[in-house]
Amino acid sequence: MSAKQYTFFGFAPNMTKESLRLSLHLLLPTQWGTWYSPEPVREVESLLSTYLNDVSVYTVDSGRSALYLALQTLGVGAGDEVIVSGYTCIVVPNAIVALGATPVYVDIDDQLCIDPVSLKARITPKTKAIILQHTFGYPGQLTELLRIAKEAGIPTIEDCAHSLGSTYEGKPLGTFGDLAILSFGTEKIISSIRGGAVAVNNLAYMDAVKKKINTLSLFPRLLLFRHLLYYPAAALVRSLFFVGLSGHLFTLLRITHILPKIVSDGELEGKQDMWTPVQFPAALAMILLTQLRQLNTIVEQRKTLATVVRKSLSTKCAQSNQEGIVPLFVAAYTDVPDTTEYSLRQASIIISALWSNTPIVPDDAKRETVGYRDGVCPKAEQVAKHIFVFGTHPSIVLSDDQQRIIAGTV
Repeated sequence: MSAKQYTFFGFAPNMTKESLRLSLHLLLPTQWGTWYSPEPVREVESLLSTYLNDVSVYTVDSGRSALYLALQTLGVGAGDEVIVSGYTCIVVPNAIVALGATPVYVDIDDQLCIDPVSLKARITPKTKAIILQHTFGYPGQLTELLRIAKEAGIPTIEDCAHSLGSTYEGKPLGTFGDLAILSFGTEKIISSIRGGAVAVNNLAYMDAVKKKINTLSLFPRLLLFRHLLYYPAAALVRSLFFVGLSGHLFTLLRITHILPKIVSDGELEGKQDMWTPVQFPAALAMILLTQLRQLNTIVEQRKTLATVVRKSLSTKCAQSNQEGIVPLFVAAYTDVPDTTEYSLRQASIIISALWSNTPIVPDDAKRETVGYRDGVCPKAEQVAKHIFVFGTHPSIVLSDDQQRIIAGTV
């Protein structure tokens, strides 16, 4: 009898045979000398710059570090306020708190992005910056949001962690705000397991960003080794999934610190990891390049899969379709998200549970440590209780039966 086949919408979904082989190759002692070579990093920055209409791009170890540096560049500090979406990951407000500033949460609109009316109401004389998160790849009411920020004289940071490849009115997202940040984490549009970048649209901030980037330390060698282990470990865990051992193995790898957590224990408690920000290492840049060089193809594959999933979900999609959008996730509503997730798992469909249950994700994040109070963003809180997401990663191939299962389960 053949092993049961699973479809993974989460858990290292960007892993390809090429990236797996490369990570194994880089783990060899003979390759350790290549881990910090500048050439792959410069190529990543050059390709990203070209993709973003020649905006200057500087890589760092993660999207959260990119945000921290962007906020620093804008002069955010003690006594300042920074406006942020009320439906976000805890690492976003963590960067604000780490600088001594206060996150001010704004409720969301029907596209799960910042609501302009709520934004206008939350601006005060202390507002130092506005973070415009393009949730799941969607920009929301970007023209109106930018207009409000400009009239108030407040600089903006586009959070493009979900939206590389998406466009708005024909221009790439990441080219509208004063600064923008990108992320190359495990479940992003393209992934190097960990990584990020700052894009500079306002030349007034160019020298400050370059100066900060040039003073960063190297990515810690032991931690880099652990990140390179991620794909081999993920491949092993996936291979054991059908016999029910994968969860135990994955937990063992995490508690023994062989694998790093996507969100560390400290970050869950509202703290920033002390070793960040650091430089983006060549070892991870080489993995990223295997996907970045094929970005246009990946974008089209994601659009195609998103269309298939949206068709299966019918009217239950949480975000309306827009021209130029490359969805990182297709979000859907259900009255019983936990039951839905279980039913899909029984049908061998494994979805990501990260963006559910709570407005500040993941669900074990201590949101009070970053100043979120229940009731501040009622729509975000309601959405979080009834939403779950399907990834659009190119490795996913849905059969007709699976499409019918999705349609019948949700």
